[in-house]
Amino acid sequence: MSRTPKETSMSIEQEIEVKFFPIDIADIQQKLTAAGAQLKNPMRLMRRKVYGGEANATMDCTYGRVRDEGDVITMSAKYSAKNNSITSQKEAQIVVNNFEDATQVLESFGLVPTDYQENRRETWQLADGTLVELEEWPDLPAYLEIEGPSVEALQAVAAQLDLDWDKHLTVPTDGLYMTHHGLSNDEVRTKLSDLHF
Repeated sequence: MSRTPKETSMSIEQEIEVKFFPIDIADIQQKLTAAGAQLKNPMRLMRRKVYGGEANATMDCTYGRVRDEGDVITMSAKYSAKNNSITSQKEAQIVVNNFEDATQVLESFGLVPTDYQENRRETWQLADGTLVELEEWPDLPAYLEIEGPSVEALQAVAAQLDLDWDKHLTVPTDGLYMTHHGLSNDEVRTKLSDLHF
């Protein structure tokens, strides 16, 4: 079976994104509409299986992930930010056909799954292509991610949404759980190992 280049090629690309936590979703939706953003994907359930670096010593990335995004299934290698630097985040991602088959492939390579997680996400896009993702996770206040072509693009969107740039975050979602609930690293690992609505 032939595949498109998007499905067969993979490169590690810089991922320029920040989080703002917590947010009021209804307020942000109004501001996105006022800014001319288009609703690209309505709120939908997403699920992911994560392969954390702490349990997979041979992995170069921070963690691997297979994610069912509702309209597409992806397999990713994620490199978290270093020293809170926005431009140090990286991701390699391919589209796959089946969630279960993709996880079986990774596990046949000897990777150990560390987490199963569910969340809900709504995706908006601004005229310049910058994405705003509204996120709901179990037992956590809502937050948003802004992803775009440059730090300046992210700052411009944050200003349009009346967000204080000085409060942006580059931590992964587990960092939000740690901060919000006052959890240790071990406690957050336990909490995120099986996360359902």
